[in-house]
Amino acid sequence: MRMIERWGRPQGLRAGVAALALAWGAVAAQGTDDRAAAGDVAPAAREPQASVLGQVNRPGRYAIGPAELRLSELLAMAGGIAPGGSDQVVLTGRRQGQAVRLVIDLPGLFGPGGQEKDVPVLDGDAVWVDRQARVYVYGEVQRPGALRLERGMTLLQVLATGGGLTARGADKGVRVHRKAPDGKVRVLQVAPDEALQDGDVVTVRESVF
Repeated sequence: MRMIERWGRPQGLRAGVAALALAWGAVAAQGTDDRAAAGDVAPAAREPQASVLGQVNRPGRYAIGPAELRLSELLAMAGGIAPGGSDQVVLTGRRQGQAVRLVIDLPGLFGPGGQEKDVPVLDGDAVWVDRQARVYVYGEVQRPGALRLERGMTLLQVLATGGGLTARGADKGVRVHRKAPDGKVRVLQVAPDEALQDGDVVTVRESVF
């Protein structure tokens, strides 16, 4: 009779319910932990990403989101091309299960039909921006050293960018040293209106008169 009276009291009933709820909560939590340990809980989905490397102001990996993102927009996210960066970029990735490598001319993106060349960026793509092409001028020129080689830049334009020949420089003493595919350096006498190549070394000899 005393036992019935004890459980019949409101305070004793509330305490019993609270204890039972705590016990069930502990069991439920343990079950959740067991399922997580067994790998039943699905991991969070990874956000689509693409990488920008090389001569950009903020290289790194960028989230590209679910909406379509173009190459020019990804480069803008990376801060644009850094000084000394090339105006051509290389995009690598996969399309329809096949590896792809695209060489993209950046000035062409802003010309006629440029929107078609501004390709969409997909998850896992990587964009590489190389350094700008250079030529090297030394000898009897006003400003010897390394020069940025613009597209289609000729020998005459390179010499002009270097300040021209000195008073002792010989027009007929201009030579171009160019590395061949076999690794050997060949010395060439090129026409003034001939375009130079990345890595060319222009030397100007002193006149003998």
